[in-house]
This record gives sequence, C-alpha cells and structure tokens, in this order.
Amino acid sequence: MNRLLLSLLIILAILPSTSAQEALNLPTELYILLNSGQIERYGIGADGVTTITPDDTFVIDFGVATDDNWIAYRTQDGLYISNVNDPAQAQLLDNNADVPLHRGTGHTLAWSPEDRHIAYTTRTGLRVYSRELSITSSID
Repeated sequence: MNRLLLSLLIILAILPSTSAQEALNLPTELYILLNSGQIERYGIGADGVTTITPDDTFVIDFGVATDDNWIAYRTQDGLYISNVNDPAQAQLLDNNADVPLHRGTGHTLAWSPEDRHIAYTTRTGLRVYSRELSITSSID
C-alpha cells in the first residue's frame, strides 16, 4: 500500500511539469522596465519574451501607445519613439527631454488617447510632444 501511495505521489509530482506551457497565457502584452535599463515585452501565447530597446540604451521611463504598435521611451540623451516590432529604427524626438523628478514612481510619460501627443514630466514641469506637428511645448 505504501509503495502504491508513493508511486501515485511521484506521478502527480511529475505530471504538472511535463504538461506545463513554456509561454505565458496573458490577455495582452506586458512591458517591463528592468533594472538594467532595458524594456522587455512579454508577448501573448507563444510570442515569448523580447527586448525592445537597443542593448546600449539605458531607459529611464517609457509609455506604450494605445494601439500597442509604438513605444516612447526616455534616456539621458532624450525622448525616443520606436515601433515595437522594429526597435532598431528608434527616432530621437527631443534631445532636451530632461529626466523625471522621481524615477520609478508614478506615470512620468504618457500617450494621448489618439496617440498623437506624448506628455512627459521633467524636473521643472511638463513637456508635450506633438507627433502631428513635430514640436515640443513646455509647461514650467
């Protein structure tokens, strides 16, 4: 009886590990800013995990557009925008983007609902970049 119970416990312990999925079952993509300054995207189903920022870039903060196709991120060099499917083609939008007053606390970079404007905090106030007009406005 003890051998049968032990065998059953071993089978039950092995069974979940053999049927586990390698991919995460998420309802939507998940974006994470790592301590190393890289942004990783956890895709839906079998898409897996991809790094969507260049290896030599240290990201301070980021925001994903509502259409999930674009990401804006800020580094010490400025504000960049990139297509999440082609991160090598990142475009510098504002080389005077400054840095947020507090890194990692709250939303410091956000897209407008129609994805035409990007707002981001600075040490002295707020800046808004208009994708339509390619201009930046400051509120200090």
